Amino acid sequence: HNVIITEINDIQMQASQITDDLEINSAGITRLTGNISANSITTDQLGTTEIEGTITTINEKIYNDYISLINASNLSGTNLTLNQPLQGNGQNLTLNFSETVQTSTITNTNDLTITGQQGIETENISAQGDIILTSDRFVRVRQGATASDSSILTTEGSNITITHGEPIFEVGSSQFNHSGTANKISNE
Repeated sequence: HNVIITEINDIQMQASQITDDLEINSAGITRLTGNISANSITTDQLGTTEIEGTITTINEKIYNDYISLINASNLSGTNLTLNQPLQGNGQNLTLNFSETVQTSTITNTNDLTITGQQGIETENISAQGDIILTSDRFVRVRQGATASDSSILTTEGSNITITHGEPIFEVGSSQFNHSGTANKISNE
């Protein structure tokens, strides 16, 4: 059966396995810790979701509220949609999805790994460490990607690795046909 949690205060969920859909509605803080799995997960637009651990879905994962990482985290499943910014707080983040990853802004992670076999679309990403983007179809970064204290797609002591099977890697209005590890890529 589907699980719907509605609370005006904070919600804490630890190591859970839900065979159907999980919907979380909270104006406070929703904290997801440990290994949590569900058919799908959806959050409302109010409040903040704090993540620490591995969150796995068979189908969609849709976060409509702000996301904040408490510790290194792994999100995996079929599709991911982040409709609000994700604040990494210097933690490692791995997004591993068999189909599409669509995100708003992802900022201040340490290492950031994004895999979306059908494609990755994001507004803006930044990491203190490495950024690794892997897709069989396309990688589209609308505004920019930054590793370390550098400009768009420049690395200084970090790596940006981009792997895609077909047509394009885009940053803003520029397109690059690139696969591999780069010391410097920019849209200048």
